[in-house]
Amino acid sequence: MGLGGGIILGGRALAGAGGYAGEIGHMSINPRGRMCRCGRRGCWETEIGEDAVLRATGKAPGTTMAEIVAAHAAGDPVVRRGLNQVGRWLGMGVADLVNIFNPDVVIFGGDTRQLFEVTEPVVRAALHTALAAPNEHVRLTHPGLGADSSLLGAAELAFAPLLRNPLATQGAPAAAG
Repeated sequence: MGLGGGIILGGRALAGAGGYAGEIGHMSINPRGRMCRCGRRGCWETEIGEDAVLRATGKAPGTTMAEIVAAHAAGDPVVRRGLNQVGRWLGMGVADLVNIFNPDVVIFGGDTRQLFEVTEPVVRAALHTALAAPNEHVRLTHPGLGADSSLLGAAELAFAPLLRNPLATQGAPAAAG
C-alpha cells in the first residue's frame, strides 16, 4: 500500500531515533500534488504508489503491476504516457535521496522494481536533477534476490535472532498450534 525504503549505513540498517527511518514515501516532492493519507500534500507515495500508477494509466483498482507492464509492452499509449509520468516522479524522488544520502546504489524492490524496468530512461533523465557528483556515482539496480526479495528479507529478519544464536532458542517452549 505504501512506499518505504531501507537505508544501509556501514552494513547496518538505519532505524532512526524511534525506528521510523525509511518513510521515504512521505517525502513531499510535488507541492501541487494530491493529499496523502498522512495529511501532507504531494508525498512521493501519492505520485508513484499503486493508486498513482492506476490513475496515470487509466487502469481499474485491482489491476496488477504485471498487467500494466504487459499493456506497456503491447504499446498501449495511455499506459506508456502514464508510466512515463510516474517514472519521472520516481526519478525526481531518487534524485532527492541521492542528494541527501549520496548512496553507492539504489535498489528498486516491490512494484518499483517493475516500474523502474519500464521507465528506466525517464528515471535516469529525472535523476540528472540531482547534484552532479552524487549523481555520477550512484548505481540504479534491481534486487539480487529477484521479485521475492521483500519476502525473503522479511523472513531473514524474522529468523535473524535464531541465525545469530541458535542455542538461545533451545529449551524455549514450543508454540501452540
